[in-house]
Amino acid sequence: MRVHALRHSHASLLISIGENPLIIKEYPGHEDIQTTLGTHGHPYSNNNFETAQELNGLVDFTPADH
Repeated sequence: MRVHALRHSHASLLISIGENPLIIKEYPGHEDIQTTLGTHGHPYSNNNFETAQELNGLVDFTPADH
């Protein structure tokens, strides 16, 4: 495995375990978060349903009577 591929795999693995993107950007040496998310952001694309499930029930909601 080439070093570039190893760096990409490392970032993807960190994303998959839920590491903070601001921490992940430091490993490949990116100057800004946009570069990190633009390069390694694809694993986030399937997390919408999981995120919604995690948010479900965090806030108690009682509809207004009127």
